[in-house]
Amino acid sequence: MMLLNMRSIVCKALALVACATTVSGSLCPGPWSKDACQLFSESMDYLDRIYDPKAAYVFSPSATTALRHDTRTSVWYAVGLLARNQDDDVAQAMAIIQNVIEMQFKDPADQWWACV
Repeated sequence: MMLLNMRSIVCKALALVACATTVSGSLCPGPWSKDACQLFSESMDYLDRIYDPKAAYVFSPSATTALRHDTRTSVWYAVGLLARNQDDDVAQAMAIIQNVIEMQFKDPADQWWACV
């Protein structure tokens, strides 16, 4: 029950952040410099190419773990999607974040327990 409430709160908060941070007509949020905007756009273009929409995770960018999904990269991509806020970016970001929350360890005896 607590996990469902947390997921609902996170999703609503992220949707509000996405709506509040994007400048209309621009792919870059807020008053970013030209260089920051270019770096953001290039990074998002790269992550768009390695994103797996069926799994709502990003494939690992490392050659040693090819075709495996990477949680950390996926979460960073979700933040970028929220900042970009174009088309279905917010829905995709919410799907990624929900997956990450669902995949957290729930047993306090596990080393990487999520402390939900």
